[in-house]
Order: sequence, then C-alpha cells, then structure tokens
Amino acid sequence: MGHFYAVLLPSIVLLFGGTLAGPSQHCTCPCEQRVELPKDLLECVNIKSVKTRGWMNTDQNHMFTDDVKRYVYFTGFEKQRNQNQNADWRLYTKPSYKKSYAIRSRWMLEFLFAAIDTRNTFSRYVLSWKKDYLEIPESGYWQFIPAGNNQYRIRNTWSGEFLYVDNDGHYQVKGTKRPYTYRHMNQSPTNQGANADLFEVLKCVKK
Repeated sequence: MGHFYAVLLPSIVLLFGGTLAGPSQHCTCPCEQRVELPKDLLECVNIKSVKTRGWMNTDQNHMFTDDVKRYVYFTGFEKQRNQNQNADWRLYTKPSYKKSYAIRSRWMLEFLFAAIDTRNTFSRYVLSWKKDYLEIPESGYWQFIPAGNNQYRIRNTWSGEFLYVDNDGHYQVKGTKRPYTYRHMNQSPTNQGANADLFEVLKCVKK
C-alpha cells in the first residue's frame, strides 16, 4: 500500500494542478555543507541511528495529543530492517528545494516534520503528520550534513534544528522504553551521548 501511494502521489498532484510545496525560504541557506543524496536512494531509504544501531520508525500505536501527529522513534539493534516495513521512507526533492528533502513514511504515508506545538523546554519531538498525504508540512523539509564515515546529521530547514535520538524512556508514553526522536539547535545534549545525532542513510533491502 505504501509503495502504491508513493508512486501515485506525483501523478495525483499533477492531475489536479497542485504542487509539492518547497521548503520555507527563510531557512534554506545554512552555513552547514548540505549535500545532494544519490538518486537511487530517493525511492526507498532506511535511516539508521549510530547510537542505537536501529532504524527510524513511525509509532503506529502512540499518537501525539491531537490524534493528527504521530511519534517517531528508533528501534534497537535487535530489530532487523528486512522484517520491518515501518522503517522504509521515501525522499522527495527537486532543484528548487536546494538539496533539501521531504521524508515520508512508505508504510504510514506520513511526512517527518518539526511541529510548532512541541517546541518548548520539555517536549521538542519530531513527529510524522497524516492530515493530507498530498501536502508536505512547511516544517517537513530536511538537509543531510556529512559528518564523516558515511554518516550524516539531519537538519530541519524551517527551524534550523538537528535530529537526535533520546535515551530509552518517554514521560508521555510510559512503559515503551523506546528511544524517541527529538531535535536541538546545535549539539545534542551531552547526557544523550556523543553519537545521538549521527545517522546513516541506506537503500532499502527487499522484504
């Protein structure tokens, strides 16, 4: 189902005269040296945490407060990606995005984004959004900044924040012991580990 809509999306947008919006103009020229990813990665990628050695997933069972946005977390090493269809994401880009990408779950059909209503001291979550699968949220564009060793830091073009993977536990979703995905302005908090904001971007494996 995810593959069907991923293929159908550009055709539907064209048919109805719509466009996939570009990233916000006030945050498209960072000092960081963002790069263009290989085109063979766009159709399906797995995003791996250097910290947990697991894969980025949308949380099918736990929604954010308004039942429109969904938590995003990383699995541990034990979860094999070839058995985990929720770890598959598609990247959307075009020249006007200036090496920025929309990241969309192929399984849940939701875009990764930095929600405004989670920007406070205690809850700076990165969520996925399911309101309308034809529309990329304004804060749903990301840049990949090389960090060496085929690893990247992932930066939101709208807020200027970087992803990082939290330690196990979550004060709103008790008992899950899942490393949820947060964002930060510069370096991830020291208590999260030096590699909390490092990721690998790998082509999907056949399932």
